Amino acid sequence: MATVIQREVADRELIDRAEQGDRDAFAALYRRHFQGLYDFALRIVRDDDLAADGVQSTFVKAWDAARK
Repeated sequence: MATVIQREVADRELIDRAEQGDRDAFAALYRRHFQGLYDFALRIVRDDDLAADGVQSTFVKAWDAARK
C-alpha cells in the first residue's frame, strides 16, 4: 500500500512539473505508464500497431492538455 501512495505522490509531482512545461517530467510519466496502458489496449484491440498508436495518441493529448 505504501508503494502505491508513494507512486501517486511521485505521479502528482511529475504531472505538476509537466503542466509547467517540463518535458523530462512528462517523459518520465510516459515511461512509467506506457507499458501498462499498451497491454490494456492490446487486450482490447488485439493489434500491436493499433494499440501502440492509441496509447501514443493518448499521451499526445495529455501533453497538450497539461500545457493548457
